[in-house]
Amino acid sequence: MDDDTRFRTHIDRPRKIIKEALSAIDRDTEFSSNLAAIQKHRNFTLIVELYRSGSAGHESAIRALVEQVEHHPWVAALLLRALIKEPPAIPAEHTGKLPYIAETWITWANRRGYTTERSHRFLAWMRIHRKVTERFMRVLAKWRYCEDHDCKQCNRRWSMLVGIGKRYPSVVYPIVMTEWAIPRLSDEKGHALMATISGINDPAENLRHAPPGVESHHFDANDRFLSWYEWFRRLGPIVAPHQLWSKP
Repeated sequence: MDDDTRFRTHIDRPRKIIKEALSAIDRDTEFSSNLAAIQKHRNFTLIVELYRSGSAGHESAIRALVEQVEHHPWVAALLLRALIKEPPAIPAEHTGKLPYIAETWITWANRRGYTTERSHRFLAWMRIHRKVTERFMRVLAKWRYCEDHDCKQCNRRWSMLVGIGKRYPSVVYPIVMTEWAIPRLSDEKGHALMATISGINDPAENLRHAPPGVESHHFDANDRFLSWYEWFRRLGPIVAPHQLWSKP
């Protein structure tokens, strides 16, 4: 039975349908941020068709999508925008930033009675995430341009970065990797932050808890960034990079 038939058969069960549809869209688009590709996916257009404003399952579908913002932020936010007549405005400076987009939608849903106890907890975590991110970025911006590693200010900023990183690694890891990739962090500084916060100097050696199929040849000894990315993706405390922004 194809998705069209199955979804139409169970149209009165939007929570089940939406959870399945979002998982399929994420799987097929490989967690892409290509909005056009996501919106063209058959399951995306089918959800919009089944639960458009005024349909019998519209309200339940909105509630189900709000529940999925935590797990499928891109797709859930896009579907909510497609189904809501007056969606909340996302400030220009937050465009493309998943934590801010998710917080905007959960806040919007909270004001309209769509949220659950779980989404309330998630909103609290998102606000912590935002504050930690802003603080870490402020300190990082000053530290990365410091050339004198022995100066008091540089040492103090380093201690602050490491302290924040050890307390909130799932917030900090993607920031460090992104800044390193752009690159606004040098190879030396990117490696130093990841190594100190994680407690691992060589990510290729951290294979004790590797999933099946992950061997040392997945790590490039000549490219520290790629080696850290493999650790970050496969062996870090959170396995999937696309989920790092949302996990405490």
